[in-house]
Amino acid sequence: MGWTGATAGFDFDADSGTSIVVTAPQHPLAAGLSGTVTVFSATMELAWARPGPAAVVVAAMPGDATKATVFGYPTGAPTPGGRARAARVGLFASWLHVHTLTNAGVRLLDAAVAWAWAN
Repeated sequence: MGWTGATAGFDFDADSGTSIVVTAPQHPLAAGLSGTVTVFSATMELAWARPGPAAVVVAAMPGDATKATVFGYPTGAPTPGGRARAARVGLFASWLHVHTLTNAGVRLLDAAVAWAWAN
């Protein structure tokens, strides 16, 4: 999709876990959360990427701030693959794992949709 630098040939990669670390709690994508947040009720694959410098990175994998788990590009921002024609959000959860989202995970998902809609 051109949002990130390729990791093993893909835009996104994944590590197993239940938690992420909110690194920019003041940003609307953080949904009012801060610090280490449990987003899955069971160990799942947490998607992460290394977005371009214009991305707003809001959360990362525990122990590795270079693995962004929540990030966004506002409309028109440069991405590694060109300009974002509309707001773009990278999120830790795939559709396969939404049934294990905690309340915090749902809050982050809701914040991602609201931010993308507004930007």
